[in-house]
Amino acid sequence: MKRRCTSVCHSVRNLRIEGLEKRELLSLAPVITVPPRASVPVSVPVLTAMNRVVPSLTLGADDFGMIARIDLCTSLRAYARITDMAFVSAEGSDLLFGNADELLLKADLNGLSRDGCEATVAKTRPDPDSDLVDFHMVRPVWGRPGKTLRTEVYASMGNDLSGERIGVELAEVVARDLRGRLISDIRYTGAPPTLHTLEYAQAEMFVTELAGPSSDTAVSNQQGLVLGRVRVAAEGADLLFTGLHVEAQQGSLYNITRPEVWFDSDDNGFVDTIVSNGSISSNPLVVFDFVGGGVVIPEDTSGLFEVRATAALSLMPDPSLQITSTFASAEVLQTGQEVGFPRNIHLVHADQTLWSFDDHGSLTVSNDTTPVRSHQLLGGTGGVAVTRAALTAALEDSDVCYIGIRGDGQLRSIDRVAIKLPGQEMPISSATRYGAESDDDFGVRFTNRELVVAEGTQTIALLCPDILTDVNGGQSNDCFTLEISTVMARGVISGNTLQPVMDGPVVGPWQTVVMSKISAITNGGAATEAMPVGADREIGMFSCFAAANFNYTNAPNRAIPDTLTFVVDTVKVGINPSGFNLINTLNPTVSVAASTVEVTGSGYCVTFTGLAASAVDTAIGSGGSATFALRANITNPNTAVATGGSSSLQTTLRLRDGFFAWYDQDYGSSHRFDWLDYPDSEIQSTLYQG
Repeated sequence: MKRRCTSVCHSVRNLRIEGLEKRELLSLAPVITVPPRASVPVSVPVLTAMNRVVPSLTLGADDFGMIARIDLCTSLRAYARITDMAFVSAEGSDLLFGNADELLLKADLNGLSRDGCEATVAKTRPDPDSDLVDFHMVRPVWGRPGKTLRTEVYASMGNDLSGERIGVELAEVVARDLRGRLISDIRYTGAPPTLHTLEYAQAEMFVTELAGPSSDTAVSNQQGLVLGRVRVAAEGADLLFTGLHVEAQQGSLYNITRPEVWFDSDDNGFVDTIVSNGSISSNPLVVFDFVGGGVVIPEDTSGLFEVRATAALSLMPDPSLQITSTFASAEVLQTGQEVGFPRNIHLVHADQTLWSFDDHGSLTVSNDTTPVRSHQLLGGTGGVAVTRAALTAALEDSDVCYIGIRGDGQLRSIDRVAIKLPGQEMPISSATRYGAESDDDFGVRFTNRELVVAEGTQTIALLCPDILTDVNGGQSNDCFTLEISTVMARGVISGNTLQPVMDGPVVGPWQTVVMSKISAITNGGAATEAMPVGADREIGMFSCFAAANFNYTNAPNRAIPDTLTFVVDTVKVGINPSGFNLINTLNPTVSVAASTVEVTGSGYCVTFTGLAASAVDTAIGSGGSATFALRANITNPNTAVATGGSSSLQTTLRLRDGFFAWYDQDYGSSHRFDWLDYPDSEIQSTLYQG
């Protein structure tokens, strides 16, 4: 491998070469003498700095623009490394410090004019003491032989300008040649520095009233009333919104107390922060001075504000109010300079909500639209709603304090009347005879806001009487109705007494007291069976259940069916109409023949009467049950069998008035009822098919 010696040998007399391992002499070469190299003269560079004319700019707060251009040119065959460039304020310029936040030096390093000065080579700020702008290059900037290096100075303006114009003048260029020697021959030439005009943004504030609902109503002492909404926008500078005045456009400011201004601090469309508590002057006028000096509104943004208040306890003869903004104040955030009103603060008006005030809300009591049917109320039980009242509150929540109830008919079997809400087992409270006002039969006073009707909503109150047993004075066949006669309430917000409006009589249908009761009737047989044939065949079974009762006077009362009506629907079945009879399945050997049999379009209507006195035992004791079967003489189970047809038969027990009768009976009294308190109108038994 060959090595190249770059040093100059001035005198070499002998060149000895030996082997590396044995140290044997390999050769002895003649000495080659090289004369010393002569010194090369280096020219001294000349650097020319030429100021170029740039467009005069109008610079405002936060603007950015080129304020100077310097072309640097070195002499032929000379390089110059630029390390520093210093500028001072030009003649006629105001101070750079305070006007320019930062200055940038850019250079055309690639020599392509179409790119402009593509590289930022230095950044700095004006010196606060000397106003000197000193750029120290953060990367190599070379002036090449015979080439022009373009440089440009850019200013990033602050937001608090002062003076009329600014400009910079090149004061010094620091450059070095290739040997690092300082270039002392720098020639400054070119056009005079360009001065740029300072422009001051005209700070303005726009207070725009936002139209709300055209009208609204409130009651005394109601809080959080939104009297008006404004959107405040800043232009030309960051502003400090410091105050707002409002007056009454209609009505009186004395209808309100505790006026406040709220602000949407997180800009989500909902005000959340109170910024001022206003005071009502004798003018009258509401003056709002904001806490903490004011609310900052950044330039080119806006903020949402609401004027809120509480309705006064004592209202003026004209109980209304509609406000309008009459004055606003603001300052420039950076300088504290006041923004003039009305020259630079603009009020844009829109109709705010016209509020009407009342001393209290209202409560309307009416019959609920859900119907209530008549019931057979068993002695010793309660919980059945006999009257449904709809209570509707307006303007404010209504706290019901008293409900009075009047009855018509025989009320001796009623112990008390529970007040319930739909879907709740436990009553709110109960109306008693002792709690009633003089004109009422039963009454209840509510405490601790037990029954509150929310504003704008409807609450349903159920009257559920508790019936006495016959041991405690309950009497079978007592009939009565219950009506809400008196309601007392007060406003939750206003605290004032309300005068409820009774919208018609709030009364339920007639109710009947019983001491025994048929609680359920079901199909006593299978769902389907094969068609029977022959005499005394069961074609329908029905199980009747009696509710347990504690009416022990003269023994527990029994429920005794007395009239049963069956509809027999037949298809292709032959029946002998004279063969219908009824049995109690506990003793099928004892039967009773049908009282009447009517032929219908689909079969037969079979009625049994006087069953309570018949041979068939129909009595059902407290908590007991009995199953009754209808039997028939089926002469032909399928009259269409020859043609491949099918047959069917099904019996239905009718329960409506006149078709079902029963006795409420013990050993001391007996009461006959020609109707049954049951939600279904009929019960179907087994479907027979042939």
